[in-house]
Amino acid sequence: MQHELGTVNLKHARERLREEHYLRWMLNPQRLAPLAAMPAFADETGTTPLTEVLAGRAEEQFLAIWEHLGTVR
Repeated sequence: MQHELGTVNLKHARERLREEHYLRWMLNPQRLAPLAAMPAFADETGTTPLTEVLAGRAEEQFLAIWEHLGTVR
């Protein structure tokens, strides 16, 4: 499901995606869809600019988001 601006509604992501696919997408959207407008938030070392959250470890941050998405109703 998409919002009117064409963005993906993550509220329904866990219903539509497997965790492995979600994680691959979040780590490098252009690898899966070269024309994706979503930027990669992690660098080649697997670190995000949010170093104060889980020491910047992208995979752990994205998995925490995945877990949170499971609580959204």
